[in-house]
Amino acid sequence: GQRSAPDSSRSMSSVASTPSAAEGGDSSPDTPEDVAHIKGLFDQLNEQVRQSREEYEEKLKALDQKWQRKYTKSKQRHETKIKNFQRAYDNLSKEYDERYAKVNREKAQESASFEKKEKMLDTRIDELSIHLENRNAKLERWRSRMADAQQKHDDALEME
Repeated sequence: GQRSAPDSSRSMSSVASTPSAAEGGDSSPDTPEDVAHIKGLFDQLNEQVRQSREEYEEKLKALDQKWQRKYTKSKQRHETKIKNFQRAYDNLSKEYDERYAKVNREKAQESASFEKKEKMLDTRIDELSIHLENRNAKLERWRSRMADAQQKHDDALEME
C-alpha cells in the first residue's frame, strides 16, 4: 500500500500543475497568434534558405565564369601555339619541298647536260672515226697507186 499512495499523489499533483489552455501552456491547442508566430518563423527560415541558395548559386556562377575565362584563355593560348607550330611546320615543309625540288631539277639538268655532252662527244668521236677511216682508205689507195707506179717504174727500168 505505501507505494501506491505516492504514485497517486504524484499523478494528482501533475494534473494540478498542468496549465490550462487559457494560461498558454504547451499542451493546449495553438491560438491564432501562436500559429501566425510559427508561420512567421518558418517564413523567415525559408527566406534565409532562399537567400543562402541565391548567394551560393551566385558564387557558383562567379566561380564558373572565372573558370570559363581561365579555361578559354588557356584554350586560346594552346590553340595559338598549335596554330603557330602548324604554320612553322608548314613553312619548313614548303621550304624543304622547294629545296628538294630545286636540287632534283639541278641534278636533272646536270644529268641532261652530261648526257647531252656525252652524246655530242660520242657523235664527234664517231665523226672523227669515220674521217680517220676515210683518210686511211685514201692513204691506202695512194700507197697502192704509189706501189703500182713504183712497180711500173721498176718494170720499165728492167726492160731497158
